[in-house]
Amino acid sequence: MDFYSLLGKYYDDVFPTGQAQKDFLSDAIMPGSKVLDVGCATGGYGHYLGGKGIEVIGIDLDSDMVEKANSRKSENEQYHVLDMRKILQLEDFDFDVVYSLGNTIVHAPSNYSLVKIIQSMYSKLRDNGTLILQIVNYDRIYKDQVTSLKELESKGGEIKFRRSYELEEHEVIFRGEIEEVSTGEKYTSETSLLPVMKETLEDILVTSGFKYPRFFGDFKMSKYTVDSPAIIVVATK
Repeated sequence: MDFYSLLGKYYDDVFPTGQAQKDFLSDAIMPGSKVLDVGCATGGYGHYLGGKGIEVIGIDLDSDMVEKANSRKSENEQYHVLDMRKILQLEDFDFDVVYSLGNTIVHAPSNYSLVKIIQSMYSKLRDNGTLILQIVNYDRIYKDQVTSLKELESKGGEIKFRRSYELEEHEVIFRGEIEEVSTGEKYTSETSLLPVMKETLEDILVTSGFKYPRFFGDFKMSKYTVDSPAIIVVATK
């Protein structure tokens, strides 16, 4: 079993849906809304919203995770394998809310690509629609030279997930290692992330046409500071 197959098998245990995130989404999304979940993974937040009568379209690049999301969807949900750079291919859909949680958008291969992604999100929103984005606070990561994150493990202790950063000027090399506890086997993966700073993200949003961007440091709506663990932004079309 490779790195991503193993991670996908235990994804919901390692990255469970959080109550703070669900409360945040509930407050931001009106009943009866139509939403796009960018980077839906196994559909945890989509299932939560779908159960509240909200219409959810989810997209992700990982076909195994999308299959898992579809295997337990409600009638209000549908999930597709689709690159976030191709959001405009969803020609038959417009949305009241577009959200992307879990540090998804920094997987864009370049700043130019990130700009195009956010412009596409703008295009797919209805007038006065809402955009919600969450990423790691790279202002803090670079200020404090953070090179490792907290080790995670599945609920039953079957796997351990270790994460580290190599900080470059224009990219972060993210390395993941999964240890299968019963066998001692270790699987690794490496990918490049964009270290998107708060000021850069705000500039992209404003130049893309978004209004009133509000920044928070966590899903409890704490005020954003350079020491916040996350950058969470809510903006209006």
